[in-house]
Amino acid sequence: MSNKLNQTPLAETIAKGQNQDDLNPPSMHNADGVRQPREGSTLHYATLRMDTPARERVLCVFELTHAIASTLVGVQEPGVAQTKLQWWTDEIERLASNEPRHPTTKRCAQWLGGKASAHTQLTSVLDAATAARFDAPENDDDWRSVLQQDYAARLQLMHASVAPTQFQSHEPVQTETHPEAADVSDLAMAVAWMEILRTLPQRIHHDQINLPPSLYQQFEMTRTLVQTNLRVEGRQETGLDAATQDRINQWIHAGVTDALSAVDAAIATNAHLQLRSNVNTRALSSWLHLRRAQLLLWQQQKPNLLTESVTLTPLRKWFIAFKQR
Repeated sequence: MSNKLNQTPLAETIAKGQNQDDLNPPSMHNADGVRQPREGSTLHYATLRMDTPARERVLCVFELTHAIASTLVGVQEPGVAQTKLQWWTDEIERLASNEPRHPTTKRCAQWLGGKASAHTQLTSVLDAATAARFDAPENDDDWRSVLQQDYAARLQLMHASVAPTQFQSHEPVQTETHPEAADVSDLAMAVAWMEILRTLPQRIHHDQINLPPSLYQQFEMTRTLVQTNLRVEGRQETGLDAATQDRINQWIHAGVTDALSAVDAAIATNAHLQLRSNVNTRALSSWLHLRRAQLLLWQQQKPNLLTESVTLTPLRKWFIAFKQR
């Protein structure tokens, strides 16, 4: 089964939403208004065998958390940023009172509305977006804390939308007395790593949280240098010498190696084993395995993820999802 190599300018990648969003554009949704996964995407194959009601719920939560997490993307004016954050803060409160206004929040209200756990987790996603925008992590502990807060909350919401029981809420607790929370943290970091690498050009373009500070230091990277390497419309030359380009590639693939370690650690947790116990939660496990296969492909072919898109073929994705059914 062969793999597919696509090389596209950054501007075109962002315009088409490639490697940025697993969902179709908002204009493309089903009769109930729920955005569907892009055909051929990892999310498409991971959720293919879910029961229809559970699939609709998890996709609605996926869309809602994405909307909240990305609310500050591309926002430059602090006043606009504060207005958007306040709106979502109020919307989460409205959801808790079963009076939401946003179309996606309204769709999710039938199973999230009025629930304290949903309020806590959605607030965690919004707080993480705020921290990533206004308090750029200065060290790996801060970097990890923001990502764990964000993606643990997302996973808990997705899990609760398809399963009768929820994960334990993520808190910085003693792992020996709360192994479930530790497991969710491992899963959260695995998903965070995969999403960072999958959307790396867009994250750097919009100055979002991306690779950890230690890798910037190890390879003597700066945001200016990395942004220079982004291929812009018309495939303009970056002007960087071969040695610098090679250093950037090494920086990226050190991230791929760390991501694989995080995914393998997550797959070994009890929380991941619990996902395998139900046909619907098993979709989250399939999602993890599909992302792992993507990371292995990147490790083998070593593309410059700032300028190239290397993806598994649809047949390969289907086969991996089939094995995880």
